[in-house]
Amino acid sequence: MERMSTTKQRSKPKAVTVTAKVGYSPSVLEEFKLLMEAKIAENDHAISLADQKVTDIAEIQSSDRMEEVASSADAEIATNNLAKLKKYRQNLQNALSRIHNKTYGVCRITSELVPIERLRANLIATTTVGAKEAEKIT
Repeated sequence: MERMSTTKQRSKPKAVTVTAKVGYSPSVLEEFKLLMEAKIAENDHAISLADQKVTDIAEIQSSDRMEEVASSADAEIATNNLAKLKKYRQNLQNALSRIHNKTYGVCRITSELVPIERLRANLIATTTVGAKEAEKIT
């Protein structure tokens, strides 16, 4: 006689992934968009001035070796400053794209909202402070 199994086969629970939409309201995003547009205009002016300074330094010609060395150092500083300004502008443009995509203010590491105070202090922030610190450790 065959034994009949009375134990039920338990089905494994299926993993359910719930994704809640995280993000700031349209009015908050609009506020940051206006701040960024103003910062971009300010940055564009600074880029223009820095670019002119690099050009001016490049046009200076001197017969004195010491002046030439000083001019070379000034040119390197001005060029580095210009590069930093351009990088910041690109970061602002990227932040504007995130506003358009409604992902601005969402931590790229944890997907949590970056505190609004942090965003006001640093418009291009992409992480929470905790995530940034954890990223430095690794």
